[in-house]
Amino acid sequence: MTSIFKTKLTELSNGKMILLVVLIMFVVFMLFVLPIWFQNRYIELSEKEILLSNEIIELKTEISHLRLLNNKLSSLEQLSAFAVVRGLDYNIVPIKLMPVGGN
Repeated sequence: MTSIFKTKLTELSNGKMILLVVLIMFVVFMLFVLPIWFQNRYIELSEKEILLSNEIIELKTEISHLRLLNNKLSSLEQLSAFAVVRGLDYNIVPIKLMPVGGN
């Protein structure tokens, strides 16, 4: 069996021998280097996913805080207090100038 392999190797030309060596190196690369690259890429993508999910949580928290602030500022008590501060409230009760409709 080994004699057949040796005769086949001696019959190969230089170009075919180079091609065989390149193919063997490519197989070694596929078996050893590629899985490590895939693992590193997976870890990198997982870290990005974690960062983006944390950013989403922060943005959702900010949205809920702004909604609460908006509800607080649009309440009647807050609007009436703002009117007093800016001088938009009535000092006296408004007086009817002209009766409208009715008997």
